[in-house]
Amino acid sequence: MELSKKGYNAFALIYRPGAQTACEDLACAIAFLFTHQKELGIPMANYSLWGGSAGVRMAACVGTNDWIASYQAMTRRIQKIKANGTDAQIDIFPGLSHGFGLGEGTVAQGWLEKAISFWQKH
Repeated sequence: MELSKKGYNAFALIYRPGAQTACEDLACAIAFLFTHQKELGIPMANYSLWGGSAGVRMAACVGTNDWIASYQAMTRRIQKIKANGTDAQIDIFPGLSHGFGLGEGTVAQGWLEKAISFWQKH
């Protein structure tokens, strides 16, 4: 909703658990958007993919108390992405657990704006 409020087309994908099924669901969602872009009134040039939890890959925001996606594991993933020549970033927020939303009133406040800046840069 926050991305939509900022003028971006945004869709939420509720994917099935598991790496393979999550990738299949993402592929189906992208195909759906391309197939229905005129009907939905959305341009598919310069689009981006955003994800939470397991959907995070390129620009990660994670808390040090996250018991689902540890900041250590996410840091290693981001380092591997960078080692392959792709720009990526991670923001680690002390004391936050999994799913801190917009981070309002926490050390993560403003993470969405930083993520948008990262996306616009690319």
